Amino acid sequence: MRKLYIVISVLFLMLFSFCTYEPLPSPETPKFYETLNIPLANVDYGFSELVDTSGNILSDTTNDYIYFKFEGDIDTTTLTKEIFIVPSRMSFSFSQSFEELDESAFNLNMFYTEEFKLSEALGLPLPALTDIVLDSLPRMTLFDVRKGFKVFDKYGIPYFKRVDYITIGSGNLTTTITNQLEVAIDSVLIDIIDNTGDTVYHAFFERIEAGNTVTKGGGNNLAGVRISDSVYFAIAATVAGTDGEPYTIPAGTDPSASLMVELSVNDVESVTGIPKPFSIAFENALPRSKNTIIRAVIAQTATNPSDTNFISLRFDNSTDINFLCRLSFLNFFDENGYVTFSDTVHANLSSLSSIRIDGDTLRNPDGMSVVDSILVGAFFELLPNTDDSLVTIKVGSGAGSIDVNFFISDILLSEIVGFFNLYFDIPPMVIKNIPEGFDFIEFKYAYLVVTIYNEIQTQTYLDMQLSGYKEGKVAAEVMTADTIKKATDHKPIAESEIKVNLAPIFNILPDSIRVTGTAYIPSNDTSRLQVGKSFWGKYNVEVPFVVKTRPVTFIPVKSTVLEPVDETTRDKINSGLVSASLFYNVSNGCPLSGTLQLLFSNYDYFPLDSLPEHLDSGFIWIGDSLFAETDTGLCYIDIDTLISLRLPPALIDEVDGSILQPGVESQEAPFDTTKVRLLVKDITHYIRPRIHLDSTTSYVRISEDNKIGILSLLSITIDTRNVIQEQQEQ
Repeated sequence: MRKLYIVISVLFLMLFSFCTYEPLPSPETPKFYETLNIPLANVDYGFSELVDTSGNILSDTTNDYIYFKFEGDIDTTTLTKEIFIVPSRMSFSFSQSFEELDESAFNLNMFYTEEFKLSEALGLPLPALTDIVLDSLPRMTLFDVRKGFKVFDKYGIPYFKRVDYITIGSGNLTTTITNQLEVAIDSVLIDIIDNTGDTVYHAFFERIEAGNTVTKGGGNNLAGVRISDSVYFAIAATVAGTDGEPYTIPAGTDPSASLMVELSVNDVESVTGIPKPFSIAFENALPRSKNTIIRAVIAQTATNPSDTNFISLRFDNSTDINFLCRLSFLNFFDENGYVTFSDTVHANLSSLSSIRIDGDTLRNPDGMSVVDSILVGAFFELLPNTDDSLVTIKVGSGAGSIDVNFFISDILLSEIVGFFNLYFDIPPMVIKNIPEGFDFIEFKYAYLVVTIYNEIQTQTYLDMQLSGYKEGKVAAEVMTADTIKKATDHKPIAESEIKVNLAPIFNILPDSIRVTGTAYIPSNDTSRLQVGKSFWGKYNVEVPFVVKTRPVTFIPVKSTVLEPVDETTRDKINSGLVSASLFYNVSNGCPLSGTLQLLFSNYDYFPLDSLPEHLDSGFIWIGDSLFAETDTGLCYIDIDTLISLRLPPALIDEVDGSILQPGVESQEAPFDTTKVRLLVKDITHYIRPRIHLDSTTSYVRISEDNKIGILSLLSITIDTRNVIQEQQEQ
């Protein structure tokens, strides 16, 4: 029995060993997912922003391209081979007379009267039909007057900031008093006082008997008197009265007294006050010469005696005033600026001086226009007498004048920046205002079209040299030669057109392009030359944006602003973030390929690279971290990349390089959840693309319609269970 039990046990174990157990799967946990979509950028970056009419960048919508355009006029003069002499040899003169300072500026003839009537003083109805007998006539005031007069405007007299007083040359002040009161007048006082308190005139009448007329003054009694800008009359007089005795007023009378003051000035001798400087500017045209000069260096002359490169000066001062005179010659420059002569010109004297201009520069003040006149500015300061701040100027024909005469000799030059040749030449055309920032571009075409209008009846050849100058680069040059059509009796003005490709010059993006030319008459052509005949013209430069490009990286100047998400959404994302994807659509509507990086930052500033010298003011690198200098201190700038992708290539016309069809790409890409948490922080973020354009091997056409479009959206998946759990725990 025991053996049977053992056998059964073994068989059971063997059976168990050959059987398999498959457990039931655990029940699947339900998912509570939610998707949030956040728009990031929806912008177009168009090449239309290149168009700037003020910067000579235009758009041709008909031919579908952007282009530079410059135009101007050509004015031609005839020069001989002796190009380094400016035959100025001219005399200048000017005179400043002070005779305009005359008596018309002053109110110096005055007439003043006062009248006293007894009827008004006593309130009686006079004249009466019968005699009126008063018990007595009391002592009473006859006149008590203060009357002001304006003599001149002390701030309105030429050559003076302020006039303190005038001095009378000749004049009379006369006072007449008539007494018809039948009683004496006594204590008559007349004063004329100016506003400084000085008494200009004083008269006193102790007693004027009844029936008398008394006159005082005359005899040129105002000669040498000083008067300020205003005066007043002070007049006082008293009726003596009858001292208690009866006073009879005859029938038919109204007893009275009158006073008359007359001021009559024949001439003003001088005016005294604080002087005001004056200046004069004038110009004198240069004689027709062999040179068209924009800028020239004057030679160091060694001739003896010197017959070139000097200015001689003569001053004649017929006034009683000392002057500080400063002459500025506005076409001549030394190391300090304008060539200037300064000296004191003494009263009633003449003086001679001279200036050497060897080594100075001859040009106009603007430094760019043609020197065709000599410009002079003269400044005069009237100097007061020693230990005084006032100046006295005589009035009228005796005032005198200051006369300046100077002579400019012939000018010998050692260097000319302008246009010159042995025969005919055109003044230099300087094309400027070429926009900057296109150093990565090579232009296929840059045409200069010169139109010449010729009234010279001869076959004429034209050689032109075009030079482009850019700081730090070797000048680029293009030479061309062509024929100018000659005029005839039947066609008095012949028109010629010359076309030159400036691309080798324009591709250095010069600061300026200078065009010079020489026209000469071939000896094998019969000619008819006439005095005064010439040729002139115009020019036009047009540069279409048909270009090859070198690699270039740029960041647009405007950002997409991403405002902070609301607090509820932010809490959902931070609690239940599962994954994120970036959806984007890129449209490349320009004939260039490259890469695009979508950048985001906590600060609206995106430098192109990490070189300190390329940072704008107010930003610094500390180590490899970027900071903004703000009013509250340094602010850390965190710049990161949302996505980096290749621009989808556009379909390009192989003939003219224009866009046939934009390149479009739409994709979904996983997005780093760490960056999601950065984006949903409670701060404003800024988004900009960094676009890198590859070089091109063939020419492409840039038009106003070219643009790169970016549409991007961030899709975030969150697990709401964590959100629910956190809410329950709260």
